[in-house]
Amino acid sequence: MVVSLAALVWRVEHGARPTEHRIGASSPRGPRLSSGVTATMESWPTGLLYLGLFALGVVRGLGYYAAGLVATTRAAPDGRVAAAQARVQRFGARSVLLTYPVYGLAAATQVANGAARIRLPRFVAVLTLASACWAALQTVVGVAVWQTIFAG
Repeated sequence: MVVSLAALVWRVEHGARPTEHRIGASSPRGPRLSSGVTATMESWPTGLLYLGLFALGVVRGLGYYAAGLVATTRAAPDGRVAAAQARVQRFGARSVLLTYPVYGLAAATQVANGAARIRLPRFVAVLTLASACWAALQTVVGVAVWQTIFAG
């Protein structure tokens, strides 16, 4: 079980012994929040969780890229679309790497890369790198935060 620094600090400040608590166990604060998702995540091997998040990032990015391709195939670009495509072509697939941590902007950038018809092999290479970093961050930090909030 991952014990976060914030949970340890709280326990020390409130005179509680720094022992591990299981989901649903009582604590000085009262009953713990119980989450079936947290219990399920604890049983998964870390590598499997990482691979799942990595695959999710790649598949999601390719889906956004395909949406951009389809959108520009069906619509005639006007002045604003052409200007946006020129901007994306200037930065190329690097824009995916730079905007990946910002939710919303990452999706828009991936759609714009498809609309600008950035070469697929280059897009996939950058998307793979960004997804690998994102999956590592979510595996380590995301799971620790989730367990701190729901498992204590």
